[in-house]
Amino acid sequence: AESRRGDPVARAMVVEVDQFEALVVAILYTSPFFYYFVFEALLQRTPGKFLTRTMVVNRDGSKPSTRRILARSLVRLVPFDAISVMDSTLWHDRGTQTRVVELA
Repeated sequence: AESRRGDPVARAMVVEVDQFEALVVAILYTSPFFYYFVFEALLQRTPGKFLTRTMVVNRDGSKPSTRRILARSLVRLVPFDAISVMDSTLWHDRGTQTRVVELA
């Protein structure tokens, strides 16, 4: 009996599973980027910001450019961005000169 290692069908299945797993990981890792980028670039607000009545602005209160929102969204991919709150300003705000403000 031929082992599974020598079986070309079994090897192809392993490659397909590995590619599928890589695709799933890539989608899960990049989904937040697209979520934040699309909503904030178009509306300055994500659904969560609509609920909390907040929006993203530049430090001077003006609307951020698409390039700035792109940078803000990319910084969020840094695994330690979430713990930067301990420093009072999140890295994606500090690095892009943006802030979240409450709406009146």
